[in-house]
Amino acid sequence: MNFQHEKGEGRGNLIFGLVVLFMALYVGWKVIPVMIRVYAFEDTVKEECKFLRGRTLDVLEDDLIEAADVEKIELHEEDIDVKKVRIDTYEVLRVNIKYSVPIVTPLKVFEWSRTVNYEAPIFD
Repeated sequence: MNFQHEKGEGRGNLIFGLVVLFMALYVGWKVIPVMIRVYAFEDTVKEECKFLRGRTLDVLEDDLIEAADVEKIELHEEDIDVKKVRIDTYEVLRVNIKYSVPIVTPLKVFEWSRTVNYEAPIFD
């Protein structure tokens, strides 16, 4: 059997595979930088909360908003809930942050909703 003269065999699969590869690369190009910014912000929140010593809660809130600005995340004061809670014989710092990050594509803007919950004892 001679299969050398069949026209179009395999070309459709190659084009389809290239389109799928291009779409995967494009989605990665749009999503991965946003994910890096979000996780860097969450790490910064944990670091800022660990080293509370000598700062008030209002200063901590301002520092968290400043950290969000550095990572280009839109965050407002009403999105942040910071409080000290007394449990038995010690105090606990509770930080809850709710925000969303837009992922912009040509067809649609996706809103990625995130919540940061941090709780740790305060040692004075």
